[in-house]
Amino acid sequence: MISVTLESLSQPLRLAVITAAKAGCQGMVFDATGVLSPTSLGETARRELRHLFQSHLLKPVGLRCPLRRGLDEWDGLEPRLERLRQAMQLSFDLGARLILLGLGEIPGELNDPKRQRLKTALQELTIFGDRIGCNIALDAGYEPVPHLISFLHEFDTGVLGISLDPATLLREKISLTDTVFQTKNHISHTYARDMVARRLDRPAFDVPVGHGDIDWITWVSALEACSYAGSYTIRQPAVENALESCSQAVQFLKMLGVR
Repeated sequence: MISVTLESLSQPLRLAVITAAKAGCQGMVFDATGVLSPTSLGETARRELRHLFQSHLLKPVGLRCPLRRGLDEWDGLEPRLERLRQAMQLSFDLGARLILLGLGEIPGELNDPKRQRLKTALQELTIFGDRIGCNIALDAGYEPVPHLISFLHEFDTGVLGISLDPATLLREKISLTDTVFQTKNHISHTYARDMVARRLDRPAFDVPVGHGDIDWITWVSALEACSYAGSYTIRQPAVENALESCSQAVQFLKMLGVR
């Protein structure tokens, strides 16, 4: 499935849904913030939102849940957990049943207090996810992959998975193919995001899909070899002609065999 993030289109949701459908996308990822936050969407609004997606043959793929402060900080933790539980409920209600969550760096030491606090917080979320039927995909690329996998193995649940972003891996100089094969049993989602790598004279920066330094043939082949069948979610800089930009990204992914 080829999807797109709402931010990549930089349009109001209703117009963005039309644009995504015209471009050939089958799904969409959006942030559970602002007018699309759980507290802003009552039962009627959620029903209308489901109808909007269905009428354009689009599927909500997942909800991104940006955090200002990590789950390893006790101060204000319960309100953050409650917002995440509300986002999980919204994701379930819309049919996505997945939230995308960035934790930042996970401490490698098993007895590190931050790691223990993070684990306790995630355990609460996985219990809730098990109960309602909503999964959590953690962003990879902010720590060595073995650390992330070791952390996941501490949870006795199928709720937790991994969201891969090739651009993040490129920026952090982490092997794309090694990451795919090491995490193959945990991949719940992947972005289609491109980037020009950092060099001595300038920092890394995002570019439209297919215009950067990502080895897309190798990336897609590795995911296919691991039997990945989830979404490839286009995430790229927004431009004035959103339809043309998104259509080009979709066609590029289709040329690689993504359907």
